[in-house]
Amino acid sequence: MRLNEYAKQLWSEREREILKSNVELELDAKAGGGLTSTFEGSYEEIKAVQNFMHSQNLMNIGKALPQRKKVLYLKNFLSERRNQQVEIFYRVSSEAEWLSGRVVVVGRDFTVLVSKGDRYWLPYSSIELARIPSGYPDTDYSHTNIIYDNDIRNSLLLNFGKTVSEKETLKQIFYEETLATNLRTWQGVRVTVWSDEKELSGKIQETSDSEFLSLKKAKEQFQIPTKSIILIKTASPLSSFLHYIFGK
Repeated sequence: MRLNEYAKQLWSEREREILKSNVELELDAKAGGGLTSTFEGSYEEIKAVQNFMHSQNLMNIGKALPQRKKVLYLKNFLSERRNQQVEIFYRVSSEAEWLSGRVVVVGRDFTVLVSKGDRYWLPYSSIELARIPSGYPDTDYSHTNIIYDNDIRNSLLLNFGKTVSEKETLKQIFYEETLATNLRTWQGVRVTVWSDEKELSGKIQETSDSEFLSLKKAKEQFQIPTKSIILIKTASPLSSFLHYIFGK
């Protein structure tokens, strides 16, 4: 069918279309148009359809890319639980370990949890299982509330790159960081790193090589392959003090 024939048929069908009347359409007509959705149906119905389509698309992508299936499902779960509690299970030297905390970052190849002042970086490759802790609601979307700030909006319009680079929350909205990129913003911070080979502690050093994490302890400097990292932990001053006093 040619374009002019399709357009003629479309307009003919539009003329015969019976429009449903409801409160939303009436208010939209009074306002001159532009208030209602372009989809037919109530907002609740449209939202349910959108959620169904998203889950179906995710499953289809997982079937087409089985090697990426785990990461896709994990990112989707953690994104929905942003700023909420999750439990993560992983292994260090074949020993099963468990961690509970609040999701604060969902990156391209890692996530960050905060628990009792401690900050944990976990690559997706090291996570065996993630779930909602017992007693917490399955669905809670309070974290999606957005406060509109005209100053930030103007800054984004006039100087997008600088504005986004200075705020971690904006980085997460506009692009997904890698583990190596995120760690560059934590230079000079003392951390403990668990990798496939061993456990090391030291301060994060500046490095231009994204394949390695550089740590410095006293006069020694270590290069840890990023792909071998299982967990990175940094502690708040209060947490470090309590660990020192109580030996925990």
